[in-house]
Amino acid sequence: MTTPDRSGGRAVRHRAIGLSVEAEASSWIGEGGVVGGSVVALDAEIAGRGRLGEPWQVDAGEALALGVVVRPEVGVGEQALLWLAALVGAADAVDGTTGTTSGLAWPDGVVATDGSGPVASVNVVARLGPGRIDHAVLAIRFRLSPLGLGPADRSALLDRAADAVVGAVALLEGDRTELLERTTDRLVHLGRRVRATLLPRGESRGEVTAIDPEGCLVLRSSTGMLERIPVDRVRRVEVA
Repeated sequence: MTTPDRSGGRAVRHRAIGLSVEAEASSWIGEGGVVGGSVVALDAEIAGRGRLGEPWQVDAGEALALGVVVRPEVGVGEQALLWLAALVGAADAVDGTTGTTSGLAWPDGVVATDGSGPVASVNVVARLGPGRIDHAVLAIRFRLSPLGLGPADRSALLDRAADAVVGAVALLEGDRTELLERTTDRLVHLGRRVRATLLPRGESRGEVTAIDPEGCLVLRSSTGMLERIPVDRVRRVEVA
């Protein structure tokens, strides 16, 4: 079923179950007429997968997965920054719905700062047009129980997440410095020494110092050298 959201204008396709939010969004876009800010939401996914195809496994009734369709006015080479918009949007939705403070585990995780673990994961699927990004689906998968939420809270969480992602993309298109600062300030690994496992192989180690203007994680080695880790080169980041 497709319905307008309560604030008017936004199209929301919310279903009990589907293959994945990325697949549902792609099918909807293929039908034509899907504008930026439209949202696909699923209470359960048959084959939900996150970044790098990692399976997303959540017990029935314990999840909300949504994909926000955006048509960002950014360059083709700036796709990595969409991960920051998805992360900030997801964290803002968690904090606004629960009244808690969450942290960002770059490049794709939102975690509870009380140490209880991950509460959301993001994924970005972009489709390119001639010299531009035609559209992208910014997917967020929430774990309800760690947030103290239940099925009845899905609607409020969906609305907050959609608003927050659209707002974060607007920052990307406008005040990019604020988006970078909001990402860096919430990094759970900021100031800590980490090991970044790279693709297709290898690793880098160093202290996390920032997120740079291209969306890369910046590490400082023991000798003071700085290394930039792009989103598409990293498998995982963990405390060294």
